[in-house]
Amino acid sequence: MSILTQSVRPKKRAFLNVAAGIMLLSVINACSKSSTGTPATGSKDPNPKVNPLSVLSYHAGDTVLLTGQNLGTDPSKLKVQLNDTLTLTVYQAKDSLVSVILPVASRLNYYGVHSFELEFILNGSMYYTNTFNLTIGCPEPKGWFVQAAMDHFRNDVGQLNIYFPSDSIGYLHTTSIIAKTRDGGNTWGSLGDSRYGSPITVAVSDTANIWSLGIGNYLGYTTNGGDLWGGTTLPAALTNDIIRSAYMAGPTSGLLITSRGQAYKISGGFDTTQNILAEYRTQYAVRNTNSWNDLSAMDVDNALIGGQTQDTTVFPAAQRSLIVTKNNGNYDEYLLPASVSTSGIRVVQLVDYSLGYAIDGTSSLLKYTGNRTWTVLSQKADAMYFTSPSEGIVAYDGKIWQTTDGGQAWNAVFNLPSGDVVSDFTVHNGKIWGMGNNTSTNAGFIIKYNP
Repeated sequence: MSILTQSVRPKKRAFLNVAAGIMLLSVINACSKSSTGTPATGSKDPNPKVNPLSVLSYHAGDTVLLTGQNLGTDPSKLKVQLNDTLTLTVYQAKDSLVSVILPVASRLNYYGVHSFELEFILNGSMYYTNTFNLTIGCPEPKGWFVQAAMDHFRNDVGQLNIYFPSDSIGYLHTTSIIAKTRDGGNTWGSLGDSRYGSPITVAVSDTANIWSLGIGNYLGYTTNGGDLWGGTTLPAALTNDIIRSAYMAGPTSGLLITSRGQAYKISGGFDTTQNILAEYRTQYAVRNTNSWNDLSAMDVDNALIGGQTQDTTVFPAAQRSLIVTKNNGNYDEYLLPASVSTSGIRVVQLVDYSLGYAIDGTSSLLKYTGNRTWTVLSQKADAMYFTSPSEGIVAYDGKIWQTTDGGQAWNAVFNLPSGDVVSDFTVHNGKIWGMGNNTSTNAGFIIKYNP
């Protein structure tokens, strides 16, 4: 279901308030009925009138009661619509009461609460129209569903990531924008400016603190959820490098990795002589080629990094998949054997201190059980998220798959719309969000699971 491309959209033009509408329409009616003159004192006003709505908040499928006078009894002469685009069903028409039914949720094509303009039109010998503000709420369903279509990242083929530090506050980023939601993912708005609004990667520690990192040696940060951004210059060694992934342990502490295989630790601030220090450099970089792709961490001293070697004249072509572990502050780097993976590691997730998962360049799903031990699982994956060592989900081949036994068995739990490919998942409080693009339309989308 396409959410932001819905046919019912809040109107851009100014509202006509009830008092002004009645005054204007009285003038129109007086001109069109000039032969009748002004009603004598004590006589009934023949002009139609709709009273202000007594209820302003509704749910999809509710009945709206419009009260007034001289509204007629012929439903064919009445038209009630939302935002000039969606005509409502009039099921009762009395001289002083008109009842209309709001669309069900499937016709409104959105979730959450949206504002609308309801327009009442009476046609015939006595023409009358008036407009009113109201809100209509569509509750989210249980289970998996398509939550939103996202023009924010249409045609964006770069890195896509999504984060939800609370049930309602969430962030996503592409190589074009950082966007924020305050209603659990139903609507999104862009954050940032050109320096930190076009990130290569973003790190989020809570609802207020975010880092935005891109090409070069600049780190943008916010401590109030993106309302105000600041920035700091990182070590000069990063000037010609790309910060590929980051882990945020707190507002001023965490880890950074670069595409050329450099790990930095941030401790308590952004001073490059005291707080941002290089910890490790890859042993597998050749002529400054890219080598590291993704970082996942339990804390600043325990992390998992995935990447690849680029120069097969130095390293075996069959051993391109590169792994770095950081255990209790100690780094270990090695190439996976050809029997496990040969195409490089795209995504990693460290689930606990000695167990993790990875996806390689052929969408193979790998499992790490400590001591350089990796195995290939039967399930392929474009994106993954494990909520525990045994429970997780992946997206692949147009479906969401679930495991409860550490990846040995998988069940399809949701069919994605045709062409949708999920790039990233995030989980909070039992809720799951995924984001990605459609291969045919290039439109972005958000899917969600409500327990």
